[in-house]
Amino acid sequence: MKSQTIGKGIYLIILVLILMLWNNSAHSQTGKVQISGVVSDSATKVPLEYLTIAVTPAGDTTAVFGLTKKNGAFSFSNLAPGKYVIKIQIQGVIQKLIPVNAAADTDLGTVFVGNSVKTIGAVTVISQRKLIKQQGDRITYDIQNDPESKGSSVLDMMRKVPFLSLDAEGNVLLKGSGSYMVLINGKPSALVVNNLKDIAQTMPASTIKSIQVITDPPSKYSAEGMAGIINIITISPVTNGYQGSVNVSEKGPAGGPAAGGTFSFKKGKFGMSSIAGAAINNVPQTTGTYNRVTSTGTTLSQQSLRSSDGRNAYGGLDLSYELDSLNLLAAQFSLNGNKVNTNINQRSVFFDKTTVFQQYALDNNGESKTNGLDVAVNYQRGFRNNKERLLTLSYRYMKTNGSLFGDVRVAPMVNFTQPSFTQLNDEKLAEHTVQLDYVHPLKSVTLEAGVKGIFRENNSDFQFRKFNSVSEMYELDPLRSNVFDNNQNVLAAYNSYTYSFKKWFVKAGVRAEQTTINGNFTNGTSSVKENYLNVVPSVTVSYDLDDNQTLTAGFSNRIQRPSIAQLNPFVDRINPDFESTGNPKLRPVTSTSIKLDYFRSKKGTLNITLNYLYFNAIIQRILSYDTMTKVTQSRFENQGKVRIKKINVFASYPLTKKMSFTFNSDLRHLTSYLVVSGKTVTTSGFLAFANTSLSYAFNKGWRVNGSFTFSSSGLNTIQSTINGYAATVFGVNKNFLKNKLSFSASVANPFSKFRHIIEDVNGPDFSQTTDNQIFFRSFATSLNYKFGKLKSKIKKNTKGIKNDDLVQ
Repeated sequence: MKSQTIGKGIYLIILVLILMLWNNSAHSQTGKVQISGVVSDSATKVPLEYLTIAVTPAGDTTAVFGLTKKNGAFSFSNLAPGKYVIKIQIQGVIQKLIPVNAAADTDLGTVFVGNSVKTIGAVTVISQRKLIKQQGDRITYDIQNDPESKGSSVLDMMRKVPFLSLDAEGNVLLKGSGSYMVLINGKPSALVVNNLKDIAQTMPASTIKSIQVITDPPSKYSAEGMAGIINIITISPVTNGYQGSVNVSEKGPAGGPAAGGTFSFKKGKFGMSSIAGAAINNVPQTTGTYNRVTSTGTTLSQQSLRSSDGRNAYGGLDLSYELDSLNLLAAQFSLNGNKVNTNINQRSVFFDKTTVFQQYALDNNGESKTNGLDVAVNYQRGFRNNKERLLTLSYRYMKTNGSLFGDVRVAPMVNFTQPSFTQLNDEKLAEHTVQLDYVHPLKSVTLEAGVKGIFRENNSDFQFRKFNSVSEMYELDPLRSNVFDNNQNVLAAYNSYTYSFKKWFVKAGVRAEQTTINGNFTNGTSSVKENYLNVVPSVTVSYDLDDNQTLTAGFSNRIQRPSIAQLNPFVDRINPDFESTGNPKLRPVTSTSIKLDYFRSKKGTLNITLNYLYFNAIIQRILSYDTMTKVTQSRFENQGKVRIKKINVFASYPLTKKMSFTFNSDLRHLTSYLVVSGKTVTTSGFLAFANTSLSYAFNKGWRVNGSFTFSSSGLNTIQSTINGYAATVFGVNKNFLKNKLSFSASVANPFSKFRHIIEDVNGPDFSQTTDNQIFFRSFATSLNYKFGKLKSKIKKNTKGIKNDDLVQ
């Protein structure tokens, strides 16, 4: 039945596409023309906002004036066909004159003007490159304008982006939460599905243009992702020609060699943009300890030695073709693969004050593999009477496969009878999406509306095999093996309005999502059926104060659907004293966010955000101790409420012409409520994160930089706390060949070889402490080369499928 639905959807797309193309070919001229374009800085390639543009008919002195928008775009409509002169001015000084013969609608593409250094009379004005820009409901951090990007990974740079931070294990947090969605160039990608940390730490920052953080996503985005959206924007060509970059790096002792690059090409109506990379990530041996104390006076003590070696590779390709000035075809393709081999040697002893009850040793050789494929096709149609009026039809297919294998050899010592075993869990996700979006500007109001259908098929095949000492074979244990199928359909519709008038910007909308879930086990009668409707409003209001200041208020509701990893009933028994599993009966979580934001950008940039977050029945791991089996059990549950009050501060300032300073921080107070054994347990406390960096540019292309990061100890989950840390990084880089070639070297935490991540967990009848050692001191080198020969802007569809509804 589902395949028939998907097939009908594909045929519908083809039929609508043919009708649109036919309709467009029969479309006639209106008698009026439009002249448009985008103005960008010739040195930084950054769009220039609020520049004066004048349109003068040839041989006349009467001019029509306008300003470029925040994205550098300008447009003059309802002009009579004829010859004109376009004048671009900066601070009253004419920068460029462009003669135009406008017999029809004319798009000048990207027009480059000098803005970094200009001489006006005897006065020299130096324009500092801005790192951060606010655009209504989002913050954009310009990676290319940060000198540290030449020798850093994308993960390193994320510490400096407002609202982003890293937890104790290097996982990316948005507003302190791991529930968010990641887009690449405004679209979902299999590159980063459940794999952001691994990809980001191997992706050179030099291949990234900017990172956007959308803290209050508008209604056109799926309602999933409690904290918001991270949009990674890669470098693409702005003119006819080609450009690219190649980066090679080395990091140790934990890490290894990596290589990455980008290549973009445009000629006439065809455009192409690509990104690719590969890395080795080896981690030498480290130690770990685990201690559990129960209310009955018993203690479990484990010591382990662990090491791993990993490989990953990724690639993405964007293609576009302009059928004519109104019709655009675009396609995206990406794939990735990741493989990690681990070895853990562990000794375990279970005892009380007088007796050793159980003791054993084990050797675990494990392997985890993931791979993903993502293909999308988009058709965009414009309209002659208004080129900002757009209709977009999109189809996307995405699949991810993953497997987790463990080969555990047990050496019993005291009262331990479990034999050696293997366990395997194969996960598969296939997803089809059809989407239709429409944008219609109406003077100062822009209407956006759309419908979307997502059809997902999840599968988990888990097998547990015990070693038979008689047959000397591993035999399947049917009680611990099963196949779980989970199908999820999401039907959504949205409507939003954007109002922009003088100093006001308002964006408001509502989204409705109907979700149907059916889950079944192959062996057994258990099944899961869910059907729920979510209506999600969002409002963003901003006001431009004087002196380059903006005040923004936002309100939004979000939902978090459980991912396949959280639903998967597979029981991970790699550690015989600790079992971890998902929960097929998880329900979605809703949240409310209220935000007040102040932004100022003049010589320096200051951004201060106050935020209140409210979560109910959140999805999290709950740990409990089974007094019968003596095993700690971990399971995802809809349990607990959380209230968060927080403030984010970001600042950047050029202390001198050669020295710059940035500061990024997050201070929050959390209060959580958890029902344990029928009683409500309340916990609360503060958490703080701060990153500050200082860089200085010497002559002849040399630059040094240093950064300091602090993360406080505090609540990690409703049940646990984690210790804090302080980290330092010192680096130097040098530019060669007119800034085309750059070399960088850095050392992180030179004074501490290791760091210990200590987590304390408390339950109603037990407490436990985990202490894992990681490499802290590291050395890195990087070499980056940019090349290209550029001569108009690659045209991409402004809409596309964004399946941002599954949590990281």
